[in-house]
Amino acid sequence: MKPTAREDRALPADKLRPRVDVASLPFASTADVPALDALVGQQDALDALAFGLEVRGPGFNLYVAGENASGRTTTVHAHVGRLAAACPVPLDWVYVHNFAAPDQPLALSMPAGQAAGFARAMETFIRDTGLAIRRALDSEDHDRRRRAELDAFASTRRKVFDELGATARELGFRVDIAPGRVTSVPMVEGEPITAERFDAMSDEARADLTRRTEQFELPLSAAVRRLRQIEIEEDERRLVFDREAAKGIIDPMLAELRGHYTDQPELLSHLARVGDDLTERASSFATPAPVAGDDDEVAVNEEAAEDAAESTAGALARYRVNVLIEHGGASGAPVIVERHPTPENLAGRIDYRMTANGLVADFLQIRPGSLHRANGGFLVLRASDLEQTEAAWPVLKRALLGPEIRIEASDGGAALPATTLRPTPIPLDLKVVLIGTEEVYQLLFELDPDFRDLFKVKVEFAPDVPWSEEATRLCAAFLSRCVRDRSLLPLDAGAIARTIEHASRIAGDSERISVRLGELADLATEASFWASKASRPQVTRADVERALHARHARSGLLERRLRAEMTRRTVLVQTAGEVLGQVNGLAVVELGDSRFAVPSRITATVSPGRGTLLSVDGAADLSGPFHDKAVLILLGYLARTYGRGSPLTLAGTLAFEQSYSAVEGDSASLAELLSLLSALSDVPLDQGIAVTGAVDQRGQIEPVGEVTRKVEGFFAACRAAGLDGRQGVIVPAPNSVHLVLDEEVVEAVRAGRFHVWTVRTVDEALALMTEREAGEPTPEGEYPPESVHGRALAKLRRFGQQLAALRGAER
Repeated sequence: MKPTAREDRALPADKLRPRVDVASLPFASTADVPALDALVGQQDALDALAFGLEVRGPGFNLYVAGENASGRTTTVHAHVGRLAAACPVPLDWVYVHNFAAPDQPLALSMPAGQAAGFARAMETFIRDTGLAIRRALDSEDHDRRRRAELDAFASTRRKVFDELGATARELGFRVDIAPGRVTSVPMVEGEPITAERFDAMSDEARADLTRRTEQFELPLSAAVRRLRQIEIEEDERRLVFDREAAKGIIDPMLAELRGHYTDQPELLSHLARVGDDLTERASSFATPAPVAGDDDEVAVNEEAAEDAAESTAGALARYRVNVLIEHGGASGAPVIVERHPTPENLAGRIDYRMTANGLVADFLQIRPGSLHRANGGFLVLRASDLEQTEAAWPVLKRALLGPEIRIEASDGGAALPATTLRPTPIPLDLKVVLIGTEEVYQLLFELDPDFRDLFKVKVEFAPDVPWSEEATRLCAAFLSRCVRDRSLLPLDAGAIARTIEHASRIAGDSERISVRLGELADLATEASFWASKASRPQVTRADVERALHARHARSGLLERRLRAEMTRRTVLVQTAGEVLGQVNGLAVVELGDSRFAVPSRITATVSPGRGTLLSVDGAADLSGPFHDKAVLILLGYLARTYGRGSPLTLAGTLAFEQSYSAVEGDSASLAELLSLLSALSDVPLDQGIAVTGAVDQRGQIEPVGEVTRKVEGFFAACRAAGLDGRQGVIVPAPNSVHLVLDEEVVEAVRAGRFHVWTVRTVDEALALMTEREAGEPTPEGEYPPESVHGRALAKLRRFGQQLAALRGAER
């Protein structure tokens, strides 16, 4: 007896879910399997990663693309860590004062591990040198030699005073001399002229006084200029004398320091500038001279001395060293993982301090970023972290294009900085590993031309691999590592088999298994918990099943509520009987970590028209472009099937009933077409069968996504309403390999209480839904009268006659 369409197209139960033969596994538990410290089936990715990390050249940074929990991050860290350990330790970097341009601190490099020692040596040098200079300049011997050196200036000054005094006496004046000031006082009879005496003077006497005053102004001005010149020369000589004394102290101490760095010319040049600057500023180290007290006793002005000491400490700060990066005790190149890549965290920053003059900064307040710390090694970033900080990508890009690290001064917040620094940039030599998704890679590649020049190595981690004995062995080895690293109970062979079967479900393919290892590790952790609660020494298959059920229960509230509404008939879904122009489509609902499918009623109406097909959802702006395209394809199918001899005389409408969100995609196009053909042919459709699949204009069925969840979603609805043995789901034949159904569904199929059918054409689907022939066309485009297509064509012709009669009546 020839099998019916439903019997012929039904999938057997053993084709609905892949299974691992526990008896074929060469181990009893994870205790028998060596732990895997690599990936499962990602050899291409590992080869690309090794190449990208080792190749040298501009722009050979890496973008590691893959899904979350695929093991990409762990693998990157492991490979980078191993390679970095074999690389040389990079240079240390310090910032020092720039004596030529104080607003541009100098960056100096030195061999690894020397920066901190150099900074300490400079601190000691500054302290000891400053103290030695102060003692020398404050010593009685230095003061005595300095006075002797300056005695000639005192003699010259006295001579000028004497000559000026003699001239003043001749002209009737007295000269008063005070620090920084020389004044003349007119005299009469040995007494200064008072205002009263001036008023009492005769006109001749006043004229004579004026004449003598004008006559004295010339020698007085000349004397003042001469005294000022003597003072300048004396000060200059005093400074030279102090500098010579200081140089005798600085040079030998500096020579000792320079002896430790003879192989570093840039550092030696800086030390030479330090010596020159210290010598130039030697006099500032001396203790302030004493001042006279109110009782004419000489006293030291303690406040002035403290101010001078503070000023000296500030002056000495310019000789200190800001250790930016120091690799003392390090082995290998640095590996830096930056989780918060702000511009400051990447390229460093300049801290400001508040003073009476506003916000100020100096080279000692320069702070490093992750680019500095990773320089000479590896910097690992997540693309998602860069996306969250708007200015981070431009900063990273500028640094790599440089290649140099340039610290930009911030604006100091709300206040305007009184000083702005522009530190000299540091050469950049590192490897950046950017970890992200394929979507972000494509976005950067298309929108930023520099990206393809800066990240020339792409590493692609596949989401799944072919299911093979080797893949099974590697999965078991990975689970063994999870047991070791997470201190879990060992998994027995049944638990390993069930976990691998779940990996196939994650992949959505019965011939592949997912390598999103993070999910498998979490499942093993949860199963170990339930085994422990049951006081079992090992994790069994039942524990894995319980973990999966518990996981579903934790995130399945929305699904349970929707199914309850279907049971209460507030959401209308019919799973038995026949209805004209109506079919059960299947919609996938995704909310956070919850993904499930529910039936969705699709209805169609037809009337005489001029070959139009209206999507109600599209007209209400509740459909996307892919769904709109699918509706146009349906119109093309109708024209090809029924419009050979005459134009289509149809006005059809399609609607997703009780749908309050946007419809997108083409996976419902087969269901829409079946409802439309049912309305055209007046042949009802079986409501116990749900449909998913895309259609092309030639009536071929194309694969769609999420078929496993769609089958399970309709099964749940039928189970709630009552299984009658006739219910099932039609899926595209190419999707049969994507079915990884729940065990309950498989058992229902095995018992004949539920079915899964595959179709390759619209006609096969029609035969299943109507249990009658779809109809084969003759060369003239005619169909058997009682076939579905024959009945549909007959109605279209009646529509044409009605339209013709209407046009005639109008004429």
